[in-house]
Amino acid sequence: MKKRIMILFCAAVISFCFLPCGAAEQTDTNADGWTMIAENSRLSLAVDLETSDFSVKDKENGFVWYSTPRIPNGTSVDDTVLSRLRSCLSVTYIDSDLNAVSVTSFEESVSTGDFEIRKIGDGFCTTYFFKKAEMDFSIPLRIMLKEDYIEAKILYDGIKENGDAVIYTIDMLPYFGAGSMDESGYLFIPDGCGALVSFDGAARHPAHYRKRIYGNDPSVDLLLKSSGDESEIHIPVFGIKRNDSALLGVITDCAAEAFTDAESNSLYSPYSSVCASFIYHQKDLTGIRDRQANQRTVTMTEKKAVSVSPTVNYYVLNGEKANYSGFAEKLRAMYSVKENKAAGSEVYLSFYGMTRKKTSFLGIPYYKKTAATTYKTAAETVKNLKKNGVKKTAVQLYGFSDAGYAVGRAKKQSFPAALGGKSGFKELSGAADILYGMYDPVRDYNVGLGLFNRAKYIKAMNRVNVKRQQPRLSTGDWAAEDDSWNYLTPDSARAAADKYISSLGKNGNTGLGFSQIGSEIYGNRDPYAPTDRNITEKSHLSILKKAGKRCAVLTEGANAYAVPYSNAVTFVPHSGGEHDIFTASVPFYQMVFGGITELVSIPLNRCADRAAALQALLETGTVPSYEITGCDFYELSGTSLEFLYNTEATEEYMDEISAAAKKYGELLSKIGNKRIRSYEIHGDLRITEYENGYITVSNRGSVPTEYNRITVQPGEVVPVQKG
Repeated sequence: MKKRIMILFCAAVISFCFLPCGAAEQTDTNADGWTMIAENSRLSLAVDLETSDFSVKDKENGFVWYSTPRIPNGTSVDDTVLSRLRSCLSVTYIDSDLNAVSVTSFEESVSTGDFEIRKIGDGFCTTYFFKKAEMDFSIPLRIMLKEDYIEAKILYDGIKENGDAVIYTIDMLPYFGAGSMDESGYLFIPDGCGALVSFDGAARHPAHYRKRIYGNDPSVDLLLKSSGDESEIHIPVFGIKRNDSALLGVITDCAAEAFTDAESNSLYSPYSSVCASFIYHQKDLTGIRDRQANQRTVTMTEKKAVSVSPTVNYYVLNGEKANYSGFAEKLRAMYSVKENKAAGSEVYLSFYGMTRKKTSFLGIPYYKKTAATTYKTAAETVKNLKKNGVKKTAVQLYGFSDAGYAVGRAKKQSFPAALGGKSGFKELSGAADILYGMYDPVRDYNVGLGLFNRAKYIKAMNRVNVKRQQPRLSTGDWAAEDDSWNYLTPDSARAAADKYISSLGKNGNTGLGFSQIGSEIYGNRDPYAPTDRNITEKSHLSILKKAGKRCAVLTEGANAYAVPYSNAVTFVPHSGGEHDIFTASVPFYQMVFGGITELVSIPLNRCADRAAALQALLETGTVPSYEITGCDFYELSGTSLEFLYNTEATEEYMDEISAAAKKYGELLSKIGNKRIRSYEIHGDLRITEYENGYITVSNRGSVPTEYNRITVQPGEVVPVQKG
């Protein structure tokens, strides 16, 4: 059925209305067939009524951004890819045979005329109808002109599913602003600390890139029994630079249920593109038993759709702002934060306290509690570092509760006698400048049958409690002998956290650190009480807000949603992710959040090349971090702390920590707690400029290199007063 609808130009129309062809006079249409929708002093928005494509013109430099590429005549493009290139939506659905099928709005809707366009204020809404065999659904996409950006929203509450097909994901504007190899530019993806994909990159025909924002969802893919990638996307943004213009996409709604999707110089297309893809119905591969008790693997889909309509704001930049530094500046202004009272530490020290080890008595196995580090050992370590010249230290305490580390769940603040009790805690508190007791509000370890446990846990789609295990460092696979944990539902986690926060005493320089909240976010797939990751995110934030009223707050993990409510953020990545699509790494995370909150590194003892990692931290003002135990690795074998390597507080290790802390302290005295203004790559040199006028020059090469008459030695980071 043909449904090509004209646009009504009437300021009085504020609600959606359908018009038959010829019902309104079509004005402001240029010779190329583009119809003006709206404009302001900065941008103009036009639409092609024949295809639903739209264009955004930057009035400052005349550059036009198109929703789909303008493909020159004679360009060789695979037919399948051509359909995607011409589409504003790409949809993957699950058919009645439980197969995943991908279709495009051009092939299934536009080419057959099955779409409708409606005028809405300073924008328009296109509804695409997908009707073929069992596929019978419609998806509305709304485009609105704002002051300096375009707002794109998939109206989830307007989606209609009439057939057997179940929509899984929707790629929004997959080729909006796509660049070609003939242009100078790059894609920007915030994988790790940040990565670039040059249009003329050395890797030709690289693999397709697709990664979940905020990391994988632990409530799905349980059959894989593996963990996610080391690097994650911590900030819900992406961008593209083309010559002297740039487009920054900021996912403002539904980021927790989104992927970042990108490709560059693929085998079938000369274009480079990046977009956001959103889950509508979650799917999972799960195991069930049939009537004969045979184990079967099936694809399941969640009946309830995601609760939040996806929204992406596309900001238009030009000139000196049209680059990743401009992206960071724009994003910084979007984060409202409180005063950071925790800034100024020269090093973060993570001590691990109580754990348990399996042993036996008269052949009967049992678990024995073991102290990896006591309060006294931790206090002596901090005091020795200060004797060596370290001025300000921050301490994190893992497993310093009656529950211990990865054993059960701490229900209130406690000071185990086996670790030195409250007197030992006071001694450590007096030695450290700030101390964070680490608390995990979402994981419950070694639940077993849970006969007397009132906590509620999230479930997978097969209605079984979600249970995870620590992955092996070598392969990422689960180790059968490792301890396991369940995840509390958002409501249970919030209730447990409220009780724990209420138990905190007034201990002066003591704050509260949260494990997992800043790094792991999940849905609850229980058919009777489903919640998606957007709801869990809101629940986590309510916990952080309440804790922030009581004390300083630290979050473990670098996901952006937690940053505005954190005095310090740990496990901040110092490099971009690894993918053959990437051509360069940039410290975008530090450029956005440096000076907003105290950024703390991944523990350097976990890095293969500690010197190179420390250099990367010094380039961007990220505080170095180390893990420390009061015993050697062999004593931790067979415990939940056996992942710790080279953490014993030996004299050599303490000398390394002291040297790193003093290097950072010297740098901090120059740059202060200031934001990064720009970051540039010049061969082996990395140039970082701060808001107070200082720059740092880092030499990653193997020979001395000169910069503005200053010779920088290999591995050295030199602060210089600009001008």
